Amino acid sequence: MGIKGLTTFMDKRKGLFFEDYQLQNTNLVIDGNSLCSQLYDLHCKQRKNKQPNVLWQKCNDCFGGDYDNYATVVKKFFQLLLDCNVVPYLVFDGGYEKRKLNTILSRMKMRFEQAKILDSVNEPDKTVFPLFLRETFINVIDELGLKKARCEFEGDSEVASLAMALNCPMLSYDSDYFMSNALYIPFNTLKMSRDKTYRCINCKVYKIDKFLNHFGGMDKRNLPILAVLLGNDYIKRSIFKGFYKNLKVKKYNRRVNEEQQNIKSVITWLKNETHDSAIKKILSKFKLDKRKIIAEKIENAIKGYNVQNSVFLQYFKPDIDQKAVDNIKDIKIEFDNIEEDIDEEIKDTESDEDTISGIYNKDLMKNLPEIFFEKYRDCTLPPSFMDMVVQHKYYCIAMLEDYSLKPAHFISFPIVSAIFKIINHNSKENFTVVARCKTMESTYENYNVPLPEKSLPCFMDIQTMDEISRKHLMLEILNIDKSFIDNCLNHFPTSWQILLIALKYIYAKTKTYTFYSNSLILCAIILNYFDPKIGYNRSTSAFDNKYGKTVKHLKAKLQDFNSITSGLDSITKDEAILCMDGIISHFQMNPKIMEDKLLYKRHTIHDLAEIQSCILHLVYLNLLLNCPYNIFMIYKFYNGTFMYNMSENFKKKQSNLDEYMKTLLQKCPNVLKIFELIQENFKHTVFANESSAPQGQKKRKIS
Repeated sequence: MGIKGLTTFMDKRKGLFFEDYQLQNTNLVIDGNSLCSQLYDLHCKQRKNKQPNVLWQKCNDCFGGDYDNYATVVKKFFQLLLDCNVVPYLVFDGGYEKRKLNTILSRMKMRFEQAKILDSVNEPDKTVFPLFLRETFINVIDELGLKKARCEFEGDSEVASLAMALNCPMLSYDSDYFMSNALYIPFNTLKMSRDKTYRCINCKVYKIDKFLNHFGGMDKRNLPILAVLLGNDYIKRSIFKGFYKNLKVKKYNRRVNEEQQNIKSVITWLKNETHDSAIKKILSKFKLDKRKIIAEKIENAIKGYNVQNSVFLQYFKPDIDQKAVDNIKDIKIEFDNIEEDIDEEIKDTESDEDTISGIYNKDLMKNLPEIFFEKYRDCTLPPSFMDMVVQHKYYCIAMLEDYSLKPAHFISFPIVSAIFKIINHNSKENFTVVARCKTMESTYENYNVPLPEKSLPCFMDIQTMDEISRKHLMLEILNIDKSFIDNCLNHFPTSWQILLIALKYIYAKTKTYTFYSNSLILCAIILNYFDPKIGYNRSTSAFDNKYGKTVKHLKAKLQDFNSITSGLDSITKDEAILCMDGIISHFQMNPKIMEDKLLYKRHTIHDLAEIQSCILHLVYLNLLLNCPYNIFMIYKFYNGTFMYNMSENFKKKQSNLDEYMKTLLQKCPNVLKIFELIQENFKHTVFANESSAPQGQKKRKIS
């Protein structure tokens, strides 16, 4: 959530409402969704005229996701916390709340618009979060063994209540937390380096008492009313235009805009009101026949600020200050003597009482066993599963793609519908997928997706199935013969399995030529077998400084191996250095494409988007089936910049691809041999019908 203009208002008054704080030797409750996006936006996006920071790793949005770079930033951040003896507890949002759907759809449209116009030239000043952003973040914190939990829906109040229960600060970058009693550290105040003298991270902490006292000791119970009047994700400020017409707006400095003047004026008005008198005066500005619906909207919006006892203490199991727990009270809002007439005009797009109150049909959730919620709260299952349960909808994430072609997520609709059928086994409701519109417009469309005709087990049946049966079930859902396990999957490391299944599924759907599989093979080898031996290297100049003198004296010897797995394991440090020396430039954007967007190939971006969509939803299906195949970590396989550059190279060399690979890997005979072994396997398994596939086939544009 967010209160419009309040972050700017507070930032300009840091000296009044904030105190310097040394973050060390403490628990820290973290708003997981907020941190996930802030780490990317502030530490992976090198904007013009902005100096790199200590965590910085460049990510090129226009290529769809440099996940290895982002994972490095996340690891650096949590290592910084651990170095200062700070124990993080991460709380994530869950499914979309019904009362917030209008805001969700508005933001979805905005992201589609952003994705449509982003290219290689304007990329530094625009952000489109990559598809696997949250999955990468959670994979990293799992690797680090950090504690986490997911709320059923919105998580803001849970973050605040948990921080109060633990008597520790919370970290986020959300203006709603200015309304909370908890000790709030805004993310933008963190100095991303350790103070060597005091072994701490310097930052600032917001003091709510300073804020209240500065405005004449305003009643703390009025804070949620302030948030509602200013407008948030649950209620529009425009609803209160009658109130604002009668509000005495004080004119301040000419440089202060109307929004900032309104914020101070509302605060000044509220400081002289009790909670009850403020509510009555707000409602008095509406006609009698509209007051009930307005009262319900206000009550609904205020619910987001109710601080309740944390339900996640049992998951985190920390040392709990019981006194703090006992002191947490709900903020209750009473609405008495308000006329019951409802005017349809003011309902906006919300037409039924369930939407107004933000409550879903609880019977839908009762159909699922407790083990589902245990996995969900532990972040084993994605938040979109809750939307499938309570809304019978799935919301596709915006991606970089070619808007003249059919939406890239279309390839995954059969996978998503199978997931829905397993979760909602006895449901006779229609299933809707919300995705990009099929036309060139950058908006969304509701697609009625048919469910699989074949019989599928319910969620509880899966819990009793053995691993082999679940492996076969996944392949059956994808129409892949189970012989694929012995012929292909068993010849590779288990961490590759989801990727291989995705390639098989994609090829059956699109008959796309193998440029992308070749790029994926090389990317996977580098991220899994080069990086662990020679370190994380993405800059040509930094690599030359580190290995420039060494590489001249190295020579790799061809080794004897007969299998893909043994070949991968036999890659030496010397060969990794030699190979990286000839290929590292592909991890960087070509300067020419930064200046001319006509050189930016959206068709390639679209194909890569289809691959990512397919992998993501196979990851979801694998999680739902209790991981019969190893958990897939995208940042160990996929760098979007490398994938784009390599794929474009392979397309240009398609008439003589074998010679090109021999030239590219001429100093690395073992890597070349491994690559050829993988290609040979793919020829007979992944691309079994390749001889009949039209090479370089163009996709038909939408008419």
